[in-house]
Amino acid sequence: MLKAPPQKYIFATRELFEGWPLSDMEIVVDRRGKPAPDPYLAAAELIGVDPGDCVAIEDSPTGVASALASGCRTVAVPHVVAVVEQPGLVIRETLAGVGLADLF
Repeated sequence: MLKAPPQKYIFATRELFEGWPLSDMEIVVDRRGKPAPDPYLAAAELIGVDPGDCVAIEDSPTGVASALASGCRTVAVPHVVAVVEQPGLVIRETLAGVGLADLF
């Protein structure tokens, strides 16, 4: 997890990926932070995958910019600030009841 969003999103995200071989890990990036792509690039490198094979779930324009710039598949669940539609971005009001296949 690059940033811990409100608890309701953490629970929704865990439910979304139930049954997947995930671990609880937090990425602390000593490079440029969001909106630069560095946090997502570092996370993908750490787990040994291409950023294009990752799904980033973000709640802000800054996070969305970071995720998209890294090449991650990006889903926005706006929280406080509206997120503008743009190419490569899926916007959802909530992740409740959403499965992984529903995101794309």
